Amino acid sequence: MRPQLRIIQLFLEAAIPVLGYLFWDWSVYFILLFYILDMFADYVITHLKSDKILKAQGGEKSDWIKWGIFGLLTFALAISMIHLAVYAMSPQIDFAKEVVAFWSYKELGLEQGYVLIPLVFFAAFQQYKMEFLLPARYRTVHLKALWLSKMTAFMIITAFSGIITAVSQFYVFHDAVYVFGIVVLVGLYQYRARY
Repeated sequence: MRPQLRIIQLFLEAAIPVLGYLFWDWSVYFILLFYILDMFADYVITHLKSDKILKAQGGEKSDWIKWGIFGLLTFALAISMIHLAVYAMSPQIDFAKEVVAFWSYKELGLEQGYVLIPLVFFAAFQQYKMEFLLPARYRTVHLKALWLSKMTAFMIITAFSGIITAVSQFYVFHDAVYVFGIVVLVGLYQYRARY
């Protein structure tokens, strides 16, 4: 994808959580749940990429399983640290209640959970086709590099969440600061992401 189109795409993706926060009263956790769903879809698509790489280049399926397990562990660590950071920022939060509110949020009369999940996975699959299959990147990308890229993203999220958790012990910023930080961090990473 050309850099100009990539910047436009990232800008539009960043606009959704910002507009949600400003105009639809989305909380920081609500926005994070959307990103978590997107991260999970990316994790699933990484398995599709792994399968395609092994079919094109050969290799051991056990390598795919090993990297998939490491990826799942770093993903779980990132999700745990996100929740710890949110709790540090807002100790009164009821995570179960917030997840139900996220799922049942209505836009145009439909609960978003029934629309958003298929939409996120559809968008991830389309991106996989356009940016991985069509340019035949499966011929040149190494399985290890693919998974290390994903695990690096999860570890960056873990580190950022750890910093937020530590800072929140002394000072909790306004939610707008966290939303801005999340959007900028995600945008920068996605712009620099190779796979």
